[in-house]
Parts: sequence; structure tokens; C-alpha cells
Amino acid sequence: MSPLIPVRFEPQGITVMVSPGVDLLEAARRAGIRMDSVCNGQGICGECCIEIIEGVVSPFTLDEEEVDSSCELGQNLRLACRARVLSAARVRVVNPSAS
Repeated sequence: MSPLIPVRFEPQGITVMVSPGVDLLEAARRAGIRMDSVCNGQGICGECCIEIIEGVVSPFTLDEEEVDSSCELGQNLRLACRARVLSAARVRVVNPSAS
């Protein structure tokens, strides 16, 4: 079993421990943080925008390039459903859910 990795969500100040390879949308859900994701993590709605402040996540994907997102996706701005945790990380939720 792989050791768990801490992911800290800002501005909430909540840290959750996850296995390597878990996507940041799932990590947010485990931390009790609600994020918009109409497509439920399928990578097509572009609503689960997150900023990588520190740490290493999976590389930017072609799927993300093709998504019409409300944020400027790139190196530090990613879709939470596509960015998988590879090391301890600190991230900022760009579009928290209003509900």
C-alpha cells in the first residue's frame, strides 16, 4: 500500500490525506469541499478549476486543452478532475460551489 499524501485546500485551510494518483476533485470531495462539476468529473464541463500553488500533479492533458473552461487552463491552473496528486500539494479552489 502506498503512503498517503497530504493535499491542503486554500482558502479553506483544510488538509486531506489521499493515495497517490487520486484526482483533486475526489480529494476535494473527501475534504468536504464542494466544487462545481456538472459533468461529475468527466473532464468536459470545465467548471472544476483549481490552482496548483505547491506540489506535483500529473501533466497537463490534451483533454484539458479541448475543454471550454471559465479559467485559463495551463501549467498552474488545471481541471481538478484531471490533475492527479503525485506529491504533497497545496491548491486553491478557483470556482467553489455556491450550493
